[in-house]
Amino acid sequence: MSREPLLAELTATLQQLVPTVTALRDATAAQREALAADDLDRLLTLTGEQEEASARLAQLEQRRQRLQADLEAALGVEGLRAILDRGSATAAARAERLGVLDELGLRVAELQSEQERSAALLRSALDSTRRARAYLTRLSGAPSTYGPSAPAAAVPRLATIVGNSQP
Repeated sequence: MSREPLLAELTATLQQLVPTVTALRDATAAQREALAADDLDRLLTLTGEQEEASARLAQLEQRRQRLQADLEAALGVEGLRAILDRGSATAAARAERLGVLDELGLRVAELQSEQERSAALLRSALDSTRRARAYLTRLSGAPSTYGPSAPAAAVPRLATIVGNSQP
């Protein structure tokens, strides 16, 4: 198979990833706002939207990984940036493809920032719950049913899908 159809499919996949990551970013931000506002109905709706966007992201990411591996082997390079740089036939095609990659990288960074904010809110909510439980336990004089709790585990981050794109 010629490289150009693979490059075109990779570019289309990257273009589809941009709005998908953006939708996931927006749903994450809105979900945090709904949680802070104690809007359970909105929170549930947003969770569904987030799950749909995550499923779409997984599909696109799987396709991107396959295409990237095929093109890396065909071109003898590593990383998306190297593929798009070496594989593009014209300067205009190269600039367009690298622009899509840069846009995607920006959206992924924004998503990671939103996820960090959400994780901070969840950690704060957990800490408040633990303090309230400890206070109520002391007030009642009853021994703690749950015992001491371990610190919250780190929230896993979205794999940086453009991680191999560094020059």
